[in-house]
Amino acid sequence: MIILTNINKASTRSSLSKRLLFYTLALTSALFSASFVVLDTYISIHVLPDPYLFAQMSWITGSILIIAMMLIFSIPKRSIGKRHIPIGSFLDPNFKRLHIPEWDVLKFVLLGGAFMSFSTLFYFKLIEKFDASTFVPLMSFVIIYLIIGDFIIEKDNPTIIEIQAIIAIIAGIFISSLSQGEFDLESVMITLVIMNGLAAGVTISHKKATQWLDPISNKPLDSVTIRLYSVLIATVINTIVFLLVTNEEQKLIFKQEFWNSFLPVTASMALATLSYILFIRALRMGKMSIVNSLRSFSVIIAIPLTMIANFIYPQYVPFNFGGTTGIILKSIGAVLVLAGMISLAVSDVRVLALIKVSENGLSEIENIANLKGVTRVSALAGKYDMLVTIRTRSIGKGYRQTIRKIKEIPTIKEVITTTILKEWN
Repeated sequence: MIILTNINKASTRSSLSKRLLFYTLALTSALFSASFVVLDTYISIHVLPDPYLFAQMSWITGSILIIAMMLIFSIPKRSIGKRHIPIGSFLDPNFKRLHIPEWDVLKFVLLGGAFMSFSTLFYFKLIEKFDASTFVPLMSFVIIYLIIGDFIIEKDNPTIIEIQAIIAIIAGIFISSLSQGEFDLESVMITLVIMNGLAAGVTISHKKATQWLDPISNKPLDSVTIRLYSVLIATVINTIVFLLVTNEEQKLIFKQEFWNSFLPVTASMALATLSYILFIRALRMGKMSIVNSLRSFSVIIAIPLTMIANFIYPQYVPFNFGGTTGIILKSIGAVLVLAGMISLAVSDVRVLALIKVSENGLSEIENIANLKGVTRVSALAGKYDMLVTIRTRSIGKGYRQTIRKIKEIPTIKEVITTTILKEWN
């Protein structure tokens, strides 16, 4: 008789809660992202129409904001023994007080911030000429870059289901944007090639940063610290560009409008900061292409938010409904995006592995539990010593990513695998 020592409802709930947390982080990030895009539209028309002034103001207020947040988050909320737990752990359980990370991880954070700075300059340049809901959807094509990035970083091919879901999301976003107007060729190329390329650079750099583990605590760098140093380096780079490309009149206007624009720009950067902190946390838990696919739902969310803002303040926030055709296209796009997201959420299989180990082999339980895709490890009494449950998007991926690594462990003597076809509660 096989006795499962830790199969219980608590472990099942833990597995489900991780999945729920991942989707909650990505989709909440999308909500904040859509909100600051709508607010940026208002600011760019009625507060700071000059894109260079807007970009510089954003990074300065963003730096002030994230430093203030870091100081507040560093205040201890409670103490466990001699260890102080800071307030920031509510936002990210891995949060540490203000510190300078090791260069091994800091270099990726700074690189991501540099990409972010140049991406922002192009963003504000486009938002000066076009309704944000027109070109922001085209930014979702960064997912194509990230599928390639996932393959390079994780050495893992996307599954057919993942590709189909991502294509549905991209198609939905593109269809939703058709009713918003047309770009000239130059703007399309800037968005698809330059801005998407820079956005991919930001995501890949910060994905590398999330994979780093502190050699002492064995914990990753927290998302608030990643945001802090990204914003600081972006502010430095943008300030240099601002001083080089603007004339004396623009600099004078910037000084005059600083306090008039401080509150709305700070509000926009607060939304952007929360969005990015949640995005980094989701990025730590999942693949870049999937996280960005979920976050791209902001394009759909931005439509009703822009409609509401336009209804309340039509003179401040423009919105092109596109007539009956536009409404139909938006509806079709929303359905495709939702279908793709649901497909990503539910399309997985579970593989079971019965493992026999040599003497002292049970000491490898923690190492096996930390492998990608492993949701539960159970110690057994009987012929086999362990039962490992693996969740993956395809049977082949489960064998490539996890089973092969388990078999490479020296203390593993035998591995027998099977796939769960259907379960009944």
